[in-house]
Amino acid sequence: MLWLIAANPNKYDIDAAFDELQFIDWTKNANYKKNDIIFIYVSNPVQRIKYICKVINDNVNEDEAIDDKKYWLNSSDFNKSSNGHVRLELIKKIKFDISFDDLRTHGFNGNLQGPRKLFDSTNNLYNWASYIINKTNMYEIKKNTQNSEDTVLTVPINGTEDLIKKYKIHAHPLKSRYPNKMVNYIAFRKPGGIINAIYEIVDIKDTVPSQYKNNDNVLKYIKERYPNFGFSNDNTLYRFYILKDYVKLDVPYVLSPNPQSAKYMELEDLINDQTKYELFWKKFESKAFNNKEYASLFQKSKTLNRANYLVSLNNNDKGFVIRKNSQNNCIEFYIRRSSTIFEFYKNHILELEHNIPEHFEISKSSLDSSTIHKKFILNYPYNNIENNEFINWAINRCITIKKNIEMIDKQLEKTELINSYEDDKLQIKIAKIKKAKNHFEYTDEIIPLPEFKEINGIKVYKRDKQRAINALNHANYSCEIDIKHMCFLRKDGITPYTEAHHLIPLAFQYKFKNSLDIEENIVSLCSNCHNEIHYGFNAKKLISKLFEERKDILKAKGINITIDELYEYYGL
Repeated sequence: MLWLIAANPNKYDIDAAFDELQFIDWTKNANYKKNDIIFIYVSNPVQRIKYICKVINDNVNEDEAIDDKKYWLNSSDFNKSSNGHVRLELIKKIKFDISFDDLRTHGFNGNLQGPRKLFDSTNNLYNWASYIINKTNMYEIKKNTQNSEDTVLTVPINGTEDLIKKYKIHAHPLKSRYPNKMVNYIAFRKPGGIINAIYEIVDIKDTVPSQYKNNDNVLKYIKERYPNFGFSNDNTLYRFYILKDYVKLDVPYVLSPNPQSAKYMELEDLINDQTKYELFWKKFESKAFNNKEYASLFQKSKTLNRANYLVSLNNNDKGFVIRKNSQNNCIEFYIRRSSTIFEFYKNHILELEHNIPEHFEISKSSLDSSTIHKKFILNYPYNNIENNEFINWAINRCITIKKNIEMIDKQLEKTELINSYEDDKLQIKIAKIKKAKNHFEYTDEIIPLPEFKEINGIKVYKRDKQRAINALNHANYSCEIDIKHMCFLRKDGITPYTEAHHLIPLAFQYKFKNSLDIEENIVSLCSNCHNEIHYGFNAKKLISKLFEERKDILKAKGINITIDELYEYYGL
């Protein structure tokens, strides 16, 4: 709501208070609400509207009230109201005159002895209120304090269609039978009630056409309209709407019956289903990319459709989809074609939910592996979905989720680096081994989970040096991809150099009940093949060969895995 109130400078030094205090606590002498806007008229001897404030707290109790006693000219006037206070934040000082005589000229009746609302009972601005709004250039505040966000003013078009298209201006007299309610959109009805397009109202100017002096499109519109269509008379106040194209309707809307006067309609009723969703996502884009933090994290989507909005993460294995329709109102965070990354995120879902009040759901199809892309779903938690509320929710959640993803990805990267480092340490530990006289044979023993240690908060399973040595012995110190592969000799001059490699990487030990650090899961590879498995074009072929040779003995050790799962572990 918008209010006009009076301050008496003979009792309270409001100028000094606003100069020295961050906020002012005002007696709660009306039903002020948080975010209301209050225009303050400073009475005799100033006699003009001087301040515009915003209510930031509508229930300041006596104990919390700011001590502003020094600004009261007579200390006996200072009191702490039994009605409590509201806290005001100054948003604008008015440096030009808006006098009480000006308000009376524009229809203000009586004296300003108590708070006055700027809107009447039909949610229209009083003429004097409209004068204040236009003089103070507070049109955006006026729009945002009326419950008319998605209301469209539709008016019959009477010969000025070409002027509207040319200058993006529409005008009508400010008389009793003409519209006065402030809205965000306007549409023009052709004969038969046909509406082809909707315009957004960017600004409003209330002025007498003959007195308008600014050299802009309004003046050009006035000059071109005079000879053909004209204005009522030289002293009539007109409202000028400054417009921009909002949407052309795929299918024209026909208003029937078609009244001769203005008619207010809801935006959603005018546009067809497909257009409605396109407009919604455009509105989302506009709000999202006006948010500096969101704009720094994401890029605009190349696809807009009725079902969803794709959020670009600049990442090949992860993405977002925001959905808003009759069935689904949610954010889907999905992992592309990688059950390994999905499992990591599933095990770190608390980190994914960090600073988010809601909890992620995981669809059954993601858990039972019946889908390629795995989803974490964050549902919009409110029953009555309003566009602005949903958009704000989605923007804030996307920002938070993105930050959480970056945090988890760093942890995933550290996990991979630490495990790689532990594998390298193992090669160093076995570097000086000598060829054993006795050949090692596999056993039927089921080995329990190995011990683990935590490095920088990451669980790392220990590599048993002797098991690696046994595995190289079992392979006769040759490369298990091809025993003909040349291997140089270790420093003893006798033992061929091969490297111990866990076929199922130990980084995934958490997925298995029995130890992966066993001879049956450790293969002997020449340096070239070992590097090719990790970094080479033919990695898949090498892994497949080793898996076929090992799958049965691994199963006998209580380790069950498919070749596709193994490919996933290698990121293939």
